[in-house]
Amino acid sequence: MSRRHGLDGLARWAERDDWAEHFDEVFDRHFGDILDDRDLDFEELDELIGEAQADMLWAWAFEDFATRPRPDDGQTVIDDYLKRRGWKESVTNRRYLEALKSSVVGFWAVVEVQPRRSVTLRDLLGDTETVVLDDPALADALRQGDQFAARVVEISGRMRIAGATLVFPDPMTDLLLEGMQALMQNYRTEVRAAVHESDPAGELADETIDDMFMLAFAGAFFGGAWLDGVLSDLLEDETATAINLEGEPILFHTMRFALARRAASLSLRARLDDAPGLTRDGADRWLWLADAKPLPVADGERAVFAELVEGGREVAGRLELKAGTLTLVVNSAARALRGQALIREAVEDLLGEPETTSQTLAQHLEANPQAAAHLVEGPRQ
Repeated sequence: MSRRHGLDGLARWAERDDWAEHFDEVFDRHFGDILDDRDLDFEELDELIGEAQADMLWAWAFEDFATRPRPDDGQTVIDDYLKRRGWKESVTNRRYLEALKSSVVGFWAVVEVQPRRSVTLRDLLGDTETVVLDDPALADALRQGDQFAARVVEISGRMRIAGATLVFPDPMTDLLLEGMQALMQNYRTEVRAAVHESDPAGELADETIDDMFMLAFAGAFFGGAWLDGVLSDLLEDETATAINLEGEPILFHTMRFALARRAASLSLRARLDDAPGLTRDGADRWLWLADAKPLPVADGERAVFAELVEGGREVAGRLELKAGTLTLVVNSAARALRGQALIREAVEDLLGEPETTSQTLAQHLEANPQAAAHLVEGPRQ
């Protein structure tokens, strides 16, 4: 389970035989079904979603594991590690581990951002007051209205995010809240029934049951939902209304790579000019061209979408360098993966991890009406 993680000592300790099985169980609860359904291993996510995102997802599951008591003795890996190896950690790290051990996942909305200073958050799952985090890096990364899952903890009187954060797009947030509330209500009913069976006079408050639910299920709920949403966007959409010349369902992907440093633009241009499959299309623009292919036979349900250039080659993607950002637009999930691989091979050291958005064909045509010229209703004779 070796991945990059800030708490290297705890991560190594968790690899011991007496903790590895517990970690595997928690990790499988987060991602097992989602990966199995798509016939993927977790290591393959490096290529699918990028190493930084995969490491963040691993850290999310690891943090959940670190808060979960082991069933046989009720001890967490943090308890065990601090007891036997805590003397090797700094005071700051020990305080952080203690805070992480008792943390619970929250679902937060960004209420206000003070640039380079602080963010104000509201927990969408509770009735608590807003929380202010004095964190310049976080203030630069988040925007007002963002909604994300994270563990917010207090360390030495200062509120901070414990580690990994999972930012969700707007369309998902209402569904997540509805799903979480429904699961929580079912859990209350089950717990009350179990308590009544063992002690007819016993009773637990809603708040106590909800805390139990969040500790047991919230981490896996949000981790699984985030990965499922990302993979659903990246992998083939069987409901697509058109296919490209390679027979892949049309689902437009826009990937934006920030330059690692402004001065890298000259090197970036030169390498893209030399990259196989790319050709100049004007100042700071390139075409990624696929080999010439005949139009596939229409299947009666899906049309063919293909932008062709002279010689019958299809435009597999368009790249543009503007304002310190390289943007790649492709028209299928498979091309998104191949396009990222092409860019990594040519200029990986000059770029950061991409931010990816997707559009269905209908959404793309609404935003770009001229693209309808590339939509063919049937096979070309």
